[in-house]
Amino acid sequence: MSIPTEVPNWANSAAAADVATPPAATQAAGWPAGLKPPHEWVNWFWQLVSQWLTYIAAGGHPGTATWIDEAYAAVGDGELIWVWHPNAGQGGSQYDAINLGAAAVDMDVDGVHVYYLTSTAGYRRDRRGGGSTVTYTPSDTGTLRSIASDGQLVVLAYGDVVEAFSIDGTSLWTYDHGAAVNDVAIYKPGGASQPQVFLCGAADGTGHSAKSLEGDDGTLVWEYNHGGTLQAIAAGANRCFIAGAASSHGSGATLRALRAFNGADAANEGGTLADTLAMAWDVVQATAQATPHTLATDGLRLVCGYPSTATFEIDVRGVGDGLVGVERTLAQSVRGVAIDQGLILAAIETGAGDGYVAALEFGTLATLWRTVTHTGSVPTAVASDGQGVFYSTGTTTSLHWCSRGPNKPELFLRVDYDEATYGIDGLPMTGAIVPAGNL
Repeated sequence: MSIPTEVPNWANSAAAADVATPPAATQAAGWPAGLKPPHEWVNWFWQLVSQWLTYIAAGGHPGTATWIDEAYAAVGDGELIWVWHPNAGQGGSQYDAINLGAAAVDMDVDGVHVYYLTSTAGYRRDRRGGGSTVTYTPSDTGTLRSIASDGQLVVLAYGDVVEAFSIDGTSLWTYDHGAAVNDVAIYKPGGASQPQVFLCGAADGTGHSAKSLEGDDGTLVWEYNHGGTLQAIAAGANRCFIAGAASSHGSGATLRALRAFNGADAANEGGTLADTLAMAWDVVQATAQATPHTLATDGLRLVCGYPSTATFEIDVRGVGDGLVGVERTLAQSVRGVAIDQGLILAAIETGAGDGYVAALEFGTLATLWRTVTHTGSVPTAVASDGQGVFYSTGTTTSLHWCSRGPNKPELFLRVDYDEATYGIDGLPMTGAIVPAGNL
């Protein structure tokens, strides 16, 4: 069947008295048998149909794209586009796998690229096709532990150092924390003029184990004395979340929310200041519960993963109070977590040197799908860009790319990097193009 050459034009020049909107109940129920609808109602319906068809025929509807990166290139900031790959399988079905030649210890993703960290350097690859395009070579020595990107800045944590690079691989600045750095995150708090880099790790010479740095030059914004070594950091909702060893201060906290703008905590334990806006909180884990070693946030919820052999667990907390909304005890260790719209993605180690990635439903933490089990190789990191799920496996040194499901078109919105413009906070992708359902 060929495309029609005419678009119906109905009642677009009708007098206002000849067009009337039917009651909502009538619209919902439709015409009952025997009813003769008023001509004003008929004109309303066909006028609306005519106007929509004219709009669509003129190209006024959101376009379509097969992949996220194609969608990003096809639209401007603030514009919508449908994204769907017709051959996409259900959640967990694999698109591709690339041999990296070395195990990835951490990863991040945006709409165009995948960033991953090995024992020697950070790398950027196209999110599909896999070609390695940029290498982020550390300027100093030390064990590489974490990588983060917001689509404009790439940050590595290694040894005692945090180093920031431009997207093209140029080193911009380094910061020596004075003790081991375990994790980094990038976020632009409300009121800040630019994104900030957040780091956590062992305490430096003055007892500070969490810090915030200016993204453009690495200048120290604030520093925080948790009272113990920190393992994980995440940022969103104008908060900086930190997790690690029980604090030696009075609270004994293992999980905290600090005010991202100035590092304020709930009771001024860290020597910065107490938060007067009720944005900070502390959590003391139960004696039998492990300390969370991996965190993820979408600005509404905080997901904590517990890898200890004492308690394998995932829980979801409110960012405003730290209270657990739902939790699930697992039989295997949680090596990494990520958030993708209504999904929590968890990298799971089975305990026998095997592992897989599972997608859990936010409200119940029920398993929706899981990848194949990778025999003899444990997933070491997981990330998502809203269309595909990326994860690495250690022993086989592979980067895997699979469908997030469901196999249906989804609407995305291209955004700029100023989160305040669209009110976006901690989405799965921190730059570029995001699922419109989050807005």
